[in-house]
Amino acid sequence: MGDDLVNRVLLLREAQRRGIQPDAAEIKKTLDGYEQRYGNSEHWKKNKATILPGLTAKLEEDSIVAQLEKTTRAVPDPDADAVKRYYETNLEKFTEPERLRVSVILAPVAPNAMQEDWDKAAESVSNVLKLIRDGADFAETAKTHSKAPSAAQGGDMGYLHKGMLPEAVNDLLGTMKVGDVSEVVRLLEGVGLLKLTERIEPKKHPLERVEQRARDLLKRDNGNAAWKSLIADLRKASPVQIDESRFLPMVAEGAGEAAAPK
Repeated sequence: MGDDLVNRVLLLREAQRRGIQPDAAEIKKTLDGYEQRYGNSEHWKKNKATILPGLTAKLEEDSIVAQLEKTTRAVPDPDADAVKRYYETNLEKFTEPERLRVSVILAPVAPNAMQEDWDKAAESVSNVLKLIRDGADFAETAKTHSKAPSAAQGGDMGYLHKGMLPEAVNDLLGTMKVGDVSEVVRLLEGVGLLKLTERIEPKKHPLERVEQRARDLLKRDNGNAAWKSLIADLRKASPVQIDESRFLPMVAEGAGEAAAPK
């Protein structure tokens, strides 16, 4: 928090040094919005004259700092070579992740259920697995035995990618081949079976297809770097030490707990 206050003071000074002026029209629009929102409030009517000077000063400061930031982040467009280097070093940003098409048969169990309930659900799903191992069609079995929202679609949950399922389930699917049906697994919603019906490998898009996106991302990163560099330069040119002795002390963990009676 102290660093943010120091940065704000330095940025205000820099904006003023550059002669940046508050956007009067935008400030008026904001103040008019306050008037429309609180105009009928007795508190606003009573304290408006006291509130407005400080509020206006704050909006003026916000305005010139925002303009300074906008100007600083307005870096030139990167050239083709820079875009190519960015693309080659950030291929993950231009690659569609692996997609898995998964079907499920689910016996739901409440998260706070007793272990006995989980055991019963596991036994029920085990019996369903035996049917499938004996040749029953997974999709048809899902329609009659699954309690998941996807039951009517034969358990089909559509295409999923890493991050959409718990890590343990992702790891399990990673070991399965297309057409495999899992053993009984514990899921967030209960106990179930998973079937991997399709696996689409990651797809890297060629630079020609994503060049504009790469240019936009690089320009954004360069703008962020320029803003951070400005703040760092201002801090370096104006060494500031924060007197933390006036800060309120942090409450230690457990300090607010009442002492046990003796």
